[in-house]
Amino acid sequence: MRAHSWDSFSLFSRCSSNFINTVYLGPGTHGFEPASQWYFHKPFKQLGEDDYIAFVACILNPELFGIHNQPERNAERVARIKSLVRRQ
Repeated sequence: MRAHSWDSFSLFSRCSSNFINTVYLGPGTHGFEPASQWYFHKPFKQLGEDDYIAFVACILNPELFGIHNQPERNAERVARIKSLVRRQ
């Protein structure tokens, strides 16, 4: 029986990739790439900083902080996240 060798970076990379590809970001939208196409009509790689942060802002609760259904709340959360990042 062989022991597993856990490469922490490899494990993190696989988990991150799985999360990015499956996270719920609104009705019928799972994953950053499909959500990018749905909300911004462009590939994920072409998102600007504010677009990306808008996704991060709605991860916790897409119904409450959704990009299309709650734009004011999403914008407030984006501003809060940007403020927190600037402090670091």
